[in-house]
Amino acid sequence: MKIKPLIFNIYAFVFIAIAVSIPIQVMFLYGHGATDIGAIWSKMTVFNFMVMASCFLNAYFSFTAQDDIKWSFPLSIGFVCLNNSIVLVYGNDFEAASVILSTFAYILMTSYFILSHETNVINSPAAQWWKTAIRYQAPLPTKVSSTDIPINLGETFDISRTGAYISYNTPTQKDIFNCGDTFTFNIGTDLELKAKVVRKSNAVGRYPEGMGVQFVELGVAERLQLEKLLTSLRQSVDEENMDSDNDYEEYNNAA
Repeated sequence: MKIKPLIFNIYAFVFIAIAVSIPIQVMFLYGHGATDIGAIWSKMTVFNFMVMASCFLNAYFSFTAQDDIKWSFPLSIGFVCLNNSIVLVYGNDFEAASVILSTFAYILMTSYFILSHETNVINSPAAQWWKTAIRYQAPLPTKVSSTDIPINLGETFDISRTGAYISYNTPTQKDIFNCGDTFTFNIGTDLELKAKVVRKSNAVGRYPEGMGVQFVELGVAERLQLEKLLTSLRQSVDEENMDSDNDYEEYNNAA
């Protein structure tokens, strides 16, 4: 699966529409204009806001295909049932049949999403190919800083915002860590990250012998530093591509 299933985007749009429809219903029920925001808000209950908030959460988790829908969807069903129950008992603006029908429709809609085979990818991050981070090839020196004596681990073969592949400089470096080990290391001179070894590999194709690490427990500062590094690598790639295009154009003009 190379693209995100359409159902995730559709449901994200539907949940946003449901959330937005609540103040719109209030607007039409009480004859307010679209600019009477204060009056509309004052007639909404805390249960209305709970439903809206849960729908916006559902929309975000649906759009990003996160497994948080496992708790956000049931939570929103509870909020909808609670809100509609209060409307059914105390409200006079809606017919009982329409309230009950809309409640069951919401339950069926959210249940279908959770049970649909198209959404099984939320349980398998490896199948979410559209989330694969772009890797930039760059030989950056790495040094383990979580040991008593710093260890030169090798150089990055490529790096992304989620991890890196580190090639060994010497045969003994492959015995330093095993799969599952976690350590802190420096990339270059300024960037220090915590990583977990997720695979060790022999030389295959263009990849040298080395190990793949996944970045873990990144704070805001580390994320910003990493993004700054990736931005510089991205710019270098763009400049190289631009130079290649210019060389190709000069060659064609000369020919």
